[in-house]
Amino acid sequence: WDLRQTYRGLRDGIDGLQLRRASTGAAFAIGLTPKLQWTLGGAISYRDYAGAPRSTFFSNGWLAELDNRFDYLLESWPDRRLRVGGFASLRAGHIFTMTPSRLVASDAGLHSTWFPQAKDDKYRVFLRARTGKMFGNAPLDELYMLGMERDNGRDFWLRGIVGTANGRKGNAPLGREYVIAQGDLERRMFEFPFIRAAAGPFFDAGRVTDPSGLFGSRGMLYASGVQAELRTLGAVELTFVYGRDLAAGRGVFYTAVGRRGARRLQSQQ
Repeated sequence: WDLRQTYRGLRDGIDGLQLRRASTGAAFAIGLTPKLQWTLGGAISYRDYAGAPRSTFFSNGWLAELDNRFDYLLESWPDRRLRVGGFASLRAGHIFTMTPSRLVASDAGLHSTWFPQAKDDKYRVFLRARTGKMFGNAPLDELYMLGMERDNGRDFWLRGIVGTANGRKGNAPLGREYVIAQGDLERRMFEFPFIRAAAGPFFDAGRVTDPSGLFGSRGMLYASGVQAELRTLGAVELTFVYGRDLAAGRGVFYTAVGRRGARRLQSQQ
């Protein structure tokens, strides 16, 4: 990890931090009603840090947790071709380190999909917003991160920031509290029986903070750019992003490949 730009506990940050992590878990979804789905899961993980200062963020040890998530279709207007949904989740666990602590994380969000044309799906508008807060001595690898990175879910992508620099993590802002909103206008470019391509502009805004003051973004973050997706048979999805961090004035290219709907992606800058 390279935390020179994101950790404020030392004058020059942290360079060369090493993390070894192993985890296992499982989850299953239950459809409670046509509109409501409950996902229940659990996980156990172990982490070992090297080259880090003494801090609860870098403590070696185990984490055991249970996850609950509810997804609900708030409203669907077929005549207007608009769907609005929401979710709420709660993670509760215990950290077994030199400074043991409970770990609780709550998240909630809204999302909508709109087809502006009366017919066809040539254009689509996506809007997503979510917020969350974590309580307890969260280790570094459990902190929220706003940026594009292979282990970061797309709902946390601030598409003007890449989470790695020179192949090392830690380039994107981290913390235990966040809010993020994402908006996309997608246009279908072409479609064949086994492949579909779409592209369009996006705009993201978000902020991540931490009560310790050792991590977090410096105010609100804004990003805009263009995203293109190539979807193939078997729901394999190739994503290309050019995003610009409007506060820093920097642009980045990013690519990711994975399965549509997957929460984890293999990516590269």
